[in-house]
Amino acid sequence: MFEITHISYSKVSDYTRYFETYTDLVGSKGDLKDVQRPWALEATHELVEKGGKVIDMGGARCELAACLMNDYDVTVVDPYDGSGNGPRDLEVYRSRYPKLEFYQGIVGPDMNIRDQDAVISTSVVEHIEPKYHVDTVA
Repeated sequence: MFEITHISYSKVSDYTRYFETYTDLVGSKGDLKDVQRPWALEATHELVEKGGKVIDMGGARCELAACLMNDYDVTVVDPYDGSGNGPRDLEVYRSRYPKLEFYQGIVGPDMNIRDQDAVISTSVVEHIEPKYHVDTVA
């Protein structure tokens, strides 16, 4: 059975702390991912044992995965086709982050996510095949 863990939400005080603590994850745009990535990083450290298997679903540019790669076996899943203003050149990220595994595509039935200790997703529901939502969680 696939267990989904619900954890709380971020507050303004968290954003301030993230901004001061996680300079690699909080950008100058002030978008939602500036809160999501540090929040996901802290939740992963809290809930997943070091050495665990983690998927960063939609982690195209590897900001979060790079922060996790020394403590976890991380696979970045992304189509690398430019969709959603994402990058196209997967080889750039493979060479920049040799500790990371990459899966070019979206999560679907051909990818076994049940072997993972965590699947992290920050604003990337579009990276899951619609049919897969019901089949996996049910």
